[in-house]
Amino acid sequence: MGINIARAGRVESYAIPTDSVLTLLNDLKSGKLAPKEEPVAVAPNPTIAQLEKALETLRADVTKTEAELKGIKDEAKNAEQKKKLEAQLTVSKKKVADAQIALEKAKKDGTKK
Repeated sequence: MGINIARAGRVESYAIPTDSVLTLLNDLKSGKLAPKEEPVAVAPNPTIAQLEKALETLRADVTKTEAELKGIKDEAKNAEQKKKLEAQLTVSKKKVADAQIALEKAKKDGTKK
């Protein structure tokens, strides 16, 4: 028994054994093994519209993280999750500030419409 993860052909499949899944289950539930977030993609020479879209996405990430932080109670068992979210919030706010500066520069330059 296990979890099917991929097809290898018409009649073959790959599966993760139950023992392997059970050892990782608690870490998966806690978020310890959460996938890394992809950075917001911005073109090498972004237009003002691209910068505005990136800024909007980054601000949404900040709002989401702030909401998650508010939902965490100050219990000891949630301290690690809270610390992780606070670090994520700091990084997101820095990205918002950097994107805002890039947008203002592009608007001042006026050549990247």
